Amino acid sequence: MSALLGVDATVAWLLVTAAAFWVGTWCYARTRKNAVLNPMVVAGPIVIAALVATGTDYAAYAESVALLEWLTGPAIVALAVPLYHSLEQIRQALAPALVVILIGAATAVVTGAGFAVLAGGGPEVVAAMAPKSVTTPVALAIAERVGGVEGVTAVFVLLTGVTGALTSNALCRLLGVHDHRAQGLVLGVTAHVLGVARGFSISHEMGTFAAVGMGLSALVAALLLPVVVALVR
Repeated sequence: MSALLGVDATVAWLLVTAAAFWVGTWCYARTRKNAVLNPMVVAGPIVIAALVATGTDYAAYAESVALLEWLTGPAIVALAVPLYHSLEQIRQALAPALVVILIGAATAVVTGAGFAVLAGGGPEVVAAMAPKSVTTPVALAIAERVGGVEGVTAVFVLLTGVTGALTSNALCRLLGVHDHRAQGLVLGVTAHVLGVARGFSISHEMGTFAAVGMGLSALVAALLLPVVVALVR
């Protein structure tokens, strides 16, 4: 009986999560892709409200939707397809792109760790916050390796992604940066997979460079984070 209830709960939360994201996608499309109504911004509160209404704790919910978390891995790998089709374009802009990614990824790691230290967080909190700008599967793996609290990492990754997706394009335009390649890199480095989704919703070029930024910045963060965390400790 308990096993059956477990299966029912899993199916129910998968359906709730999918429905919440569908509502978010519908709102996003109906408002002509207004960044304020990013599907994650809309879906998150709906899921939270459902958890509160049913008295379900996050651990139980996370276990029920583990399949969705696993699927983020293949989804990220699938980004290789648009990258393959844009290889020549990427090759032409690779040198300046690498400079942007290196500076951006290093800044994201240092500021995340620095903020945690200034806020009085211990080594575990520092290790959890430092990978805030890396896509979730990679960020959780890094946090586990360096002794961070994975739940805290997940929260800050989501907050960073949503904030970056909402503000990056507007900030770029404010600074006079209108090139979709540059805006895409900023989205990928600051807002990881949410930035990639935002980029592809605007143009193929922006989404492609956002994917490049996300992938390479994750590599830089994976190499740099253990060093930063060790220095903090």
